[in-house]
Amino acid sequence: MHKYKIKDLKFHGYHGLYEEEKENGQNFFITISYEVKNSNDIKDEIHDVIDYSMIIKHTKFIFKSKRYVLMENLCKDIYDYLTSRFPVINLSIEIKKINPTLNDEVEYISTLYNG
Repeated sequence: MHKYKIKDLKFHGYHGLYEEEKENGQNFFITISYEVKNSNDIKDEIHDVIDYSMIIKHTKFIFKSKRYVLMENLCKDIYDYLTSRFPVINLSIEIKKINPTLNDEVEYISTLYNG
């Protein structure tokens, strides 16, 4: 079985609870990990695997489709969308906010969803 990881896709969005997040936006970093069903018979052809550029394209589509208050719901929507379109298993979606708008010093906040 092959495992895949797309690490730290960077998208700018206006998701969040606080007015500052909604008005100014911020960068989000999305990491996607997955395995593909029946990946033992891969030949050297792109149609034998899931083109990761399509995973990125569909993730960006969901990310930009609406404003989310909670990262948890965005994570789940990306997960649901990808599992409905691709034969992936053990899918995991992590979304990070770097330097979130908090009074304390925090490197990042993340949420991880794996079904």
